[in-house]
Amino acid sequence: MNLAPVPPDGADDATRFIPPVPPEGADDATRFIPPVPRERGHDETRLLPPVPPPEADAFESLFRQDGDRPESPRARAVREEREAERQKASQLAVMGAVVVACAVLGLGLSAAIYGGDDTGKDDAPPSAAANTPGTSAPARSAAPPPPPPPKPSPSASEEEDRPDGPARTQAEALDRLLADSNNSRDAVVRSVANIRQCQELGRAATDLRGAAEQRRILVARLQSLGVDRLPRGGELSAALIRAWQSSAAADDHYASWAEQVQGERGCRDGRARTTRRAVEGNRASAAATDAKRQAAGMWNAIAEEHELTERRAEQL
Repeated sequence: MNLAPVPPDGADDATRFIPPVPPEGADDATRFIPPVPRERGHDETRLLPPVPPPEADAFESLFRQDGDRPESPRARAVREEREAERQKASQLAVMGAVVVACAVLGLGLSAAIYGGDDTGKDDAPPSAAANTPGTSAPARSAAPPPPPPPKPSPSASEEEDRPDGPARTQAEALDRLLADSNNSRDAVVRSVANIRQCQELGRAATDLRGAAEQRRILVARLQSLGVDRLPRGGELSAALIRAWQSSAAADDHYASWAEQVQGERGCRDGRARTTRRAVEGNRASAAATDAKRQAAGMWNAIAEEHELTERRAEQL
């Protein structure tokens, strides 16, 4: 069965005319609206004060320059401080240059005054101006003469070689001591001879002990003297000390020998018996004689140099 097609809804109204709707207010579209007056219209031409620009710190001022913008107080202070530093540096540089110039000038003057050598000036040939007749050489400004060089201080050897030097003083003191060393020699020789002959034994013992004490006093006096400026002074002093100590020992042994001889059977036929004390005395006397010979040789060299008394070994 064939069905008739059903028309869609509104098909009859598809081409229906819809009248246009006028917009609202269309009649007032060209209506004139009067201007609204602004408040305080009388201040429109008022002069406004200039607004100062914000301060720029020193760092920004290095990269930003405004031609017409006024300089801020802080920037001005920085600039003035830098200018003062530059002026101070310039003054220091000038002062340093002046000091250097003065130093150079002083060195030049010193070299001209003290370092000049006039020895070659006399040998130089005369200049042409000097040989030209009728002309006179310009006068040279006379430089002040250099001060005389200081006198060199005398050396130690020169001081010793002086007639009144320390070596001379020590030699004279030792000469006086040696003059006293021979005072007891005669008493010692006489006492030993009396002992051998068994004569005056008591006096011989006393004199010998006194001589021994004198030798010890000589040693003490010598040790208090200075002999360091004398040639071989140390060796001479040691030889004299050895000689006088040996002599003192010999005197003590001989004095004891005299006391032994005074006893029973000490003498026989007018001759003293040789005892151990006599042997020890002879040995010490020989050592003293050997030391005196050595001392005499050293002393005589000193005495000849300083014109003092020369002495033999037995005189010491």
